[in-house]
Amino acid sequence: FESLEQDGDRLIPADAPPGVYTITFSRNRRLRWPVSPVDTPEILVTDEGHPIGPGTDFAQYWFKVPEGVDLFTLEFENSTHDRHWLSQWIVWDPDGNEAWGHRILTKDHNPEVAHIRAEIEVAPGLAGRLWRVTLPARQGGPPFRLDPVLPQAVSHDPTRWFDPKVAP
Repeated sequence: FESLEQDGDRLIPADAPPGVYTITFSRNRRLRWPVSPVDTPEILVTDEGHPIGPGTDFAQYWFKVPEGVDLFTLEFENSTHDRHWLSQWIVWDPDGNEAWGHRILTKDHNPEVAHIRAEIEVAPGLAGRLWRVTLPARQGGPPFRLDPVLPQAVSHDPTRWFDPKVAP
């Protein structure tokens, strides 16, 4: 694959051998992903408490709810919805059912509310699997934070997700 450059800095050389790579970038830089071939595992890892997003090209993020977790939260920044008549943020369980949803019309947006918190109960049999959050596409959804009980990693494709503590 082609080497990836970010503001003139080479991140992964084109002839890099197979392996696990970590790309670190400052908070004021943007990363367009995927950065690896289609059949390569790839995740975005954040420090605990730091937001993911806003995304621009992908409207969904896959994350894992570990075994033993029966309740988790996602915290969304309540940013303005100036490019969407309707903004909807949805969390889907591993079976494709809506576990939580937030839908709001632009005219009803309250800028006084800084964050929207999704508190989600994990039904029996759904822990240890990948869940998904969908956000408005192309315009970027709101930045969101994963609960500390979850691995701080997301992927834009469920087949590419892996646990960052266990190399693929």
